[in-house]
Amino acid sequence: MVHVGTRIGMGSERGRAGIAGLAVLIALLWSGACAAQILNPSFEDTEMREMPPRSLPVDWWLLANHYHFPFTSYCTSDCTSDWPTDGALSLRMQTCVNEYVAPGDYHSYVQAVDLTGVNFIVFDVMLVGDPTWGFSPFEASFLIDGEPLWSETAEGLYPGRLVDVSGYSDLHLIELRLRAVVDYVSLVTMDCSVFWDNLAFCDRPSIIGAYIDVDPDTLNIGCNGKWGKHGKWVTCYIELDEGYDAALIDGSTVFLGDIPAYMGRECWARPEANAANMTDVDRDGIPERMVKFEWDEVEAIVEAPETVVTVGGLLLDGTTIFGGTAVIRVIDKGWPARPPYMCRPPRLPMTWWFYRPFVPPGCGNKK
Repeated sequence: MVHVGTRIGMGSERGRAGIAGLAVLIALLWSGACAAQILNPSFEDTEMREMPPRSLPVDWWLLANHYHFPFTSYCTSDCTSDWPTDGALSLRMQTCVNEYVAPGDYHSYVQAVDLTGVNFIVFDVMLVGDPTWGFSPFEASFLIDGEPLWSETAEGLYPGRLVDVSGYSDLHLIELRLRAVVDYVSLVTMDCSVFWDNLAFCDRPSIIGAYIDVDPDTLNIGCNGKWGKHGKWVTCYIELDEGYDAALIDGSTVFLGDIPAYMGRECWARPEANAANMTDVDRDGIPERMVKFEWDEVEAIVEAPETVVTVGGLLLDGTTIFGGTAVIRVIDKGWPARPPYMCRPPRLPMTWWFYRPFVPPGCGNKK
C-alpha cells in the first residue's frame, strides 16, 4: 500500500444509517451500460494540492474537518489488474496509519447533480483491506443528501454497483464516503483503501434469457485433500435465446452469483469470443459461449443437496443483459467430521490371471 500522508478532509457522523441496496445479479452487471453525465465521473481531470502535494479530482468537493486526521485521498493509477477502470486514474480513499479515529469519522467527496429523469446511477468500487484484519472496521458507502443507498464493509471488487434514484428530481448531493465503524476511539494500525470509478447515469437495459449448462453439475465438497476435487475449474456453457448470438457475450462481465468468470492470458479466457471459447456442446447447431469459474469459489457458495445458481452478464453492446439459472448437485463429504479415506474414489477390483509358462520342446519338458 502507498502511504501519502495527507490528513485533510474528515467529517463526523452520529449513529449508523440503514443500508438500502440492490443485491441482485443485474445490479452487478450494469457497469459500462450507460453514458456518463456526471462531471469528472472517472476522476481523470485532476489538480495538484499542497500539504503534501497530491492529485485530487476537479468538480468534486472534499468534506473537511481539521480536528481529526485518520484518512487521506488522491487520484491514482495504483490499482490491481482486476480493477475495471476506463482510464488511467481512480479516486482512492485511504486510512492514515498511526492516527486516531473516532466512531463515525468519515472522509467523503460530494457533487451537486441534477437527477431529474434519472433512473439509476451505476459505479465501480473496490475495497482493499489489511492482510490480517480485512476491511471490516471501515465502511464504503454511496449517499444522496446524506442518505446511504449502497454500503459495504467486506473486502472485494464490486463492479457495476447500481442505486435507484428514480424518486429524486432537481439538484441533489451525491456522496462517496469512507467511514469508520469502530466502537470507540482507536489508533489506526490498518492500511485500508477504497477505490471509486466509472460513475454514470443509467436507464434500465433490455434483458434476454439464456440456457446455462454447468460442468460438472455435481460437486463433492468437504474433501480438501488429495481426493474429492476433479479439477481447478467449474465450466459454464451459455446459449442465448433465439435471435441472439453467444459470440456477442462480453466474457469480462459474466458472473456466477457474485463470482466473476476467470479472465487471463489463455485463449479461452479472453473477454471476446474466439475459437477456443465457442463450442456446441449439446450439438443442436446453436453455438455456446464457454467461461470458467474457480472451483474453490463455487464450492464456497453451494450447499447440499443442491443449489440453484444464477449466471448472467452483458453483451458487447453494453446495454443488453442476459441471465439464466442452473442446478448444481452437491455431495457433502463432511470432512473433517469424516476421515479422509471416505473421500477416495472407489477402487476397481483387481483380477489375477495365471498362465502356465511356455517351455519350448527339447528343454526338458515332459510330453
